[in-house]
Amino acid sequence: MTSNIRVTSHRFIKWVKVKNAVKTLINMGGGDPSREKEEKGGAAIKFLTSMYANLAFLSIEGALMQVRVKWVDGMMFLGESESGHAIVMDGPPELGGNNMGVRPMEMLLLGMGGCTSIDVMQILQKGRNNVTDCVADITAERADTIPKVFTKIHVHFVVTGKALKEATVERAVKLSAEKYCSASLMLQKAVDITHDFEIVD
Repeated sequence: MTSNIRVTSHRFIKWVKVKNAVKTLINMGGGDPSREKEEKGGAAIKFLTSMYANLAFLSIEGALMQVRVKWVDGMMFLGESESGHAIVMDGPPELGGNNMGVRPMEMLLLGMGGCTSIDVMQILQKGRNNVTDCVADITAERADTIPKVFTKIHVHFVVTGKALKEATVERAVKLSAEKYCSASLMLQKAVDITHDFEIVD
């Protein structure tokens, strides 16, 4: 059965109006071009995210997930999630971008990092561990030639808390990597992914 996704009336906002407004913001004013791009581009991003932050999908039947990526200007794109959030992606100047947003490949790492971090925190919190901070530092190696896919990914957790046991944190990281993190488990089919951790008292 095909899943049906229904959205709120906010969807009827004309995208062309948003796009033109962004272009106007980017091209406004004078002065130093590089400073102008930074300031006006930042304003454009705030405008875009404020316009789309309230978008929400009323219902999703089945397991279908849907997102939308819209071109803004140059190499800038706006990504919208079905949960009603927006994020700006952009390319570097040498590829025609203005460096006003994250790179798409960075998004992959951020998504995986967020997925596994949620797992680790949920597991530790369910065990009533006193965790005060959790950081996942992720490094990735890419192929030298196109397509420049990831060849290795390493996730280093820094977990801070009171009287945390090494075995407890190790179990949380392992369960995420081997059982719960859908992003990690999907990428593991094509990429060598490793994990380690350290505990800060």
